[in-house]
Amino acid sequence: MMQDKFQPVLLELFNDFKKQYPKSNFSTHLQSNAKQIEDFNKKKNEDLNQKQKIIADYGKINSFAQLLNQFGDKTVFIDVWATWCWPCKAEFKYSKDLEQFLNAKGIEMLFISTDKDEVDEQWKTMIKYYNLKGWHIRANKVLLQDLMDKFWDGKGYAIPRYILVSGGKVINANTLKPSDKEQLYSQLTTELKK
Repeated sequence: MMQDKFQPVLLELFNDFKKQYPKSNFSTHLQSNAKQIEDFNKKKNEDLNQKQKIIADYGKINSFAQLLNQFGDKTVFIDVWATWCWPCKAEFKYSKDLEQFLNAKGIEMLFISTDKDEVDEQWKTMIKYYNLKGWHIRANKVLLQDLMDKFWDGKGYAIPRYILVSGGKVINANTLKPSDKEQLYSQLTTELKK
């Protein structure tokens, strides 16, 4: 529950736990996690809002260059994440401030998920649950390998990772994270002036 995996079976287990141990102090502690799971699963049936946009035919995008072509000469702040990545999800609470900064600077937001095909529904539900405004893509195996080759050693990857791109070129391949707030905004502003 505390890893924010939001599996409905956890609610069943929690309810069973409360029946077996009605006086447990853990029930009170876990109740807020149970509420989050309930809220998350309600989001499954909702549509993405107008500011949550999934790139068309995202499964056919096989390279980072092909992905950047979608944005032309625009400046793009990229968040590479996955549904299983707790540190990635912890950064989402800073999305609103980041969004305001990016909008003021005319910078597009792109979220690249490294999740596998099997969690497509979970990925889309997390976009809604965390209200991640901007463009979204779930990288296929070929695109993921291309990302690993470009930004890591080609054998694996570490996330979250934040990348600044402008005019189809990488300006900074490892920017600060959203929780760095003013330091990140200053870094992005400086990078774009170069």
